[in-house]
Amino acid sequence: MQYRSFGATGFKVSEIGFGCWGIGGGAYGDIDDDTAKRCLRQALEVGVTFFDTSNLYGDGHSEELIGETLAGDRDKVIIATKGGTLPHSGFHMPQDFSAANLREAMESSLRRLRVDYVDLYQLHSPELSVIEESDEAVEALRALQSEGKIRAYGISARSPHDALTAIKTYDFPVVQVNFNMIDQRALQNGLFELAAKRNTALIIRTPLVFG
Repeated sequence: MQYRSFGATGFKVSEIGFGCWGIGGGAYGDIDDDTAKRCLRQALEVGVTFFDTSNLYGDGHSEELIGETLAGDRDKVIIATKGGTLPHSGFHMPQDFSAANLREAMESSLRRLRVDYVDLYQLHSPELSVIEESDEAVEALRALQSEGKIRAYGISARSPHDALTAIKTYDFPVVQVNFNMIDQRALQNGLFELAAKRNTALIIRTPLVFG
């Protein structure tokens, strides 16, 4: 496994991360908890240190499995989770990025993960208008950071265009974005160049196009 600096956060992470949506159940077909835990342990054993989840994945079950499996190795892993998108089915995504909801979601995530803090907390696929119309969400993230509940914050962007704006206009220190052999938009719109210039950490999701 190779490791690299994670933007300006001060973290060092494995270049290959473990996306934890699937282990929550339902998203990529059925998976039993024992298999999910074995996958998490195997990932750690081969050098994966970055684990990315959300309170939405399996309605919190993904976080619970991470907590049960990796809590004893807290000093070896970088845990990233997300909040703001509410449980739903289909393509309509109800969301609440108010400070009150983000704080409540964060506290619930900490309990499920069995940790005192998370390394990275991300806004989960917000409409850019949420940030444009109010700084409440970002201020809530900064407050959680100052309290030691999170070490860094970022945004899991809806699109490479939104990711570019999140860095260019709002200076998010960490951005998650789609990129793979089919979806090349992040390469074409200048996102990678801007991230390198700003020392912004990038999390590349869907590297296998949901395969």
